[in-house]
Amino acid sequence: MASIVTDTTNKTTSAISGQDILNEIINYKNNGNEEYKQILKYMKELVNESNNNNNNNTSIQLQIEQHQKQGIKYYSKGIDVKTIFTNSNTSEGHDMVKEIQIVKSKIFLNRSLIFHQRNKYQKALHDCKSSIQFDKTNIKAYYRAAKILIERNHFTEAYKYVKKGIISNGKDLKNL
Repeated sequence: MASIVTDTTNKTTSAISGQDILNEIINYKNNGNEEYKQILKYMKELVNESNNNNNNNTSIQLQIEQHQKQGIKYYSKGIDVKTIFTNSNTSEGHDMVKEIQIVKSKIFLNRSLIFHQRNKYQKALHDCKSSIQFDKTNIKAYYRAAKILIERNHFTEAYKYVKKGIISNGKDLKNL
């Protein structure tokens, strides 16, 4: 791995390997050179900076995982909400039922995204299928199901989802 090192005496910058850096440090130490201390200090700062960046990346990854777990929890609660209508036979009641079905479809779809991001493909695909059951025109559910299946090398089944998604949205396959 090449590193960039600045020579403080000549004020030039050159690309050298990690082994070259170590050799230079050994030479400085053996010669009792004062620059040895400066180089060690600089290298320690680089190592500390690198460690801080790694800790920040780890912290960010932990936050992402925590948010994903919370998302799964809340989406699951939304899915489990039971709605009872006394007048679901009326047009207003029917519209409300349809609206709730669309919301549930979206909740399943959102949870499927989290499962997909966490490489839980079976759960993600199951939620896509559930999303489609609640809203047969949810093109995103068909798309995500197809995407998951393609990633798992199930091309024939993925094609079926693409085809169903197009047809369910009133498109004619012949015109595509």
